[in-house]
Amino acid sequence: MALKLVDIDDRLIHGQLASTWIPDNGIESVIIVDDKVANDPVQKSVAGLAVPKVKVSVFGVDKFIDVLKKTTLKKV
Repeated sequence: MALKLVDIDDRLIHGQLASTWIPDNGIESVIIVDDKVANDPVQKSVAGLAVPKVKVSVFGVDKFIDVLKKTTLKKV
């Protein structure tokens, strides 16, 4: 997994990300790490509507920590 950009923000996918940061940086995938969203089927299903051409994955905090432990991060 290669990380191009990290944004820590309680707004999840907001307008600046959707309109500028994602297209300008060629972002193909967004990862949301939020326990509340991960456990709410409605929020989880609408999380990616702001960026329809981008893959959006939603994880709870503990699950994402497990994923990171099993993943090699690459420098871009």
